[in-house]
Amino acid sequence: MKKLLFFLFVIFFPTLLLAQSTITVVSNIKVTYDQKRGTYRWYRPVFAHEGSTLAADSSDFNEGDNFFDAYGNVVITQPNGTVVYADKLHYTEETRQALLTGNVRMVDQSATLTTNYLTYNMKSKLGTYHGGGRIINGTDTLDSKNGYYFENSQDAYFRHEVVVRTPEVLINTDTMR
Repeated sequence: MKKLLFFLFVIFFPTLLLAQSTITVVSNIKVTYDQKRGTYRWYRPVFAHEGSTLAADSSDFNEGDNFFDAYGNVVITQPNGTVVYADKLHYTEETRQALLTGNVRMVDQSATLTTNYLTYNMKSKLGTYHGGGRIINGTDTLDSKNGYYFENSQDAYFRHEVVVRTPEVLINTDTMR
């Protein structure tokens, strides 16, 4: 279970790179600007921040609304080896909320989280998934409808249809901390 809690900490760290003010564009094949919408679009961008990279098929930055979107084959790679995959990433500066959607998979050296909807609020430092998630850590698996990770206290809570499978035990419960 300690590995699971450590993994949850590692899971939500990648989205912190979007809260920082200095993100550099490492490469892209094209940039366009939609003056009507006030949006820059990068094609095949690679962004870097403090050793982490974010790559996608395309991304938009809206000056007026202060949001950032990355679309298609989103890959966030961290210096510690953790890699996050998703179909889309949306980050809103005002609320400091990051949302990863579609085929979300976070992989580190010992575990993998899969879900279709993962959010991280950088103000409250709360990461959540709803609608189902699975964490595989070696031979252990945890499934639940909802998962919550509180970065400040490093607590993790799982709710609704929680199932933990290990080679030795099967646990079915509604809530697990």
